[in-house]
Amino acid sequence: MPNKTKYSTVFPGIRDQYQVPIALQEAGRLQVFITDFYNSGILKTLFGFLGNRNPLVKRYRENLENAPIQYKPFIPIFSKFLAKFFQGSKVAVWEDIRYSKLAYQQALKSKTSLILYEFQAEYAFEKSYPFPIKKVLFQFHPHPFWEHPILLKDAENEPGLIEEVKKNTRQNLGEKYKLHTTKAWVNADLILVASGITKTSLILAGCDENKIQVVPYGISDLDTRLGDEWNAKKPEKPFFLFVGSGTQRKGLHHLCRAWKETGLEKTHELIIISRWVESFIEKDLNYKGIRLMKGVSKESLNWHFQNALCFVLPSLSEGFGQVYLEALVNGCPIIGSRHSMLPDIIGAQDHIRYVDPLKEEEIGNMLKEVSTLPDGHSFFDKNSMKKSVLPYTWENFRSQIQNSLNHLDHDA
Repeated sequence: MPNKTKYSTVFPGIRDQYQVPIALQEAGRLQVFITDFYNSGILKTLFGFLGNRNPLVKRYRENLENAPIQYKPFIPIFSKFLAKFFQGSKVAVWEDIRYSKLAYQQALKSKTSLILYEFQAEYAFEKSYPFPIKKVLFQFHPHPFWEHPILLKDAENEPGLIEEVKKNTRQNLGEKYKLHTTKAWVNADLILVASGITKTSLILAGCDENKIQVVPYGISDLDTRLGDEWNAKKPEKPFFLFVGSGTQRKGLHHLCRAWKETGLEKTHELIIISRWVESFIEKDLNYKGIRLMKGVSKESLNWHFQNALCFVLPSLSEGFGQVYLEALVNGCPIIGSRHSMLPDIIGAQDHIRYVDPLKEEEIGNMLKEVSTLPDGHSFFDKNSMKKSVLPYTWENFRSQIQNSLNHLDHDA
């Protein structure tokens, strides 16, 4: 067995709950993890006096207690300043390139390999190195050549939205920005993805299928318990449930408009749990039978999943879709999109109904169909739903990453 290759990884934020550096740390493969803010060292000292108001309290994992971590807080601070004068998505590209340069410099300094997400990978992967190096890409989102046309087509009929989508996807900028992340996979030795739809999008972009390994995410919170007060609570009427950000990509506008035409408001509700809804969707929340909840406790969220007739999320594009797992672990069946990881959950297919997220009539018909299913229908089998989610743990996610890296070492 060859020696384990050491890796450096670089990304801002709490991407994937830090599971990639944790997987490397557990396997004895982590050379260094470079990020923006992390609740350790001098930053922990500086912000620690704030107690529960410490903004970094979530940026910490016990698994990384003794890990080699470097933080670069001035990168996002400077980016925020630049965003006052330049288009936000343009500044984001500059920031990504800066992190990618840090990855390149770290690889040269420590003579280690790299495992990077697509936003930080392109520059570092295109560079040549005076020593053997493995380049592992984690593509967490469907490839832009697959996703962007869907978003742009959908936005064409929304007043003012098309220009906003062009800005967000950098389609109004030059080639350097427009093509950002599109070639991240080209120089990778191994590509990890969380879902079959992301794999398909890469293959359509020209990637060799044999270089891609599907490594599904886990669910963060398996706690489905309810207190006595919530256990005793009963729904006023049957309801469908949407949980997530109220953005174009989640398809909330199509769901609301589909709901309007069903006539179900006489007998059912559509409850939307979302902290933020895009302005162009706000008018669609006024249809009869729709109720918006901007924030709920974990127990309340569990109760809504466990008592909903069905969870509905007709996403236009999902790199994975962890909220689908959250619904299933609470025994809530799903109306969703194939543009997600839903087709990958083999054991849950009896509890999923698929719709085209751009076809409101199809969404509405599925809502009406589900509303007529009898209580004992297999679609509502809670035990079967919960079993289907059991393999989706962060432990399995990390184990599969470690196995993929072991195979890469072996094949070298």
